[in-house]
Amino acid sequence: MDAGYKKTLPEIQRMKAEGRISSVDGIWITHYHDDHTEHVNEVSKTSHAPVYFTKTMSEVIGNPDAFRLPCLTTLPISTDSAKPDGATLRWKEWQFTFWSFPGQTLYHGGLVARRDDAQTYLFVGAAGVGKSGTRRNR
Repeated sequence: MDAGYKKTLPEIQRMKAEGRISSVDGIWITHYHDDHTEHVNEVSKTSHAPVYFTKTMSEVIGNPDAFRLPCLTTLPISTDSAKPDGATLRWKEWQFTFWSFPGQTLYHGGLVARRDDAQTYLFVGAAGVGKSGTRRNR
């Protein structure tokens, strides 16, 4: 789910009301484009959810006015939950590992999600990469 669209928060609220989800426990940003980030602050504040992304994106996410990049949100996002390459985070039956993963942009992150049953996914946003068992060259 991207938090780049005005309808993101109403959709989350609808899904909660229908019992499809109970909460938003965290938000992960793949890259800085506004169609992924424009409403992150609003969703984070309303959901009380931390915002995660790779540390390589900290400057562009936290200080977008310092950059002249296409599709960049003008709204700074807190960098408190930025993660360095290889950092992990446990959530329920999942182990998340954060990686810088230049793809559609130089400021792009990859998130390896490994479930306790060893099922593994690589999330990279708009870069077009799907399921992966391991990350090569790391």
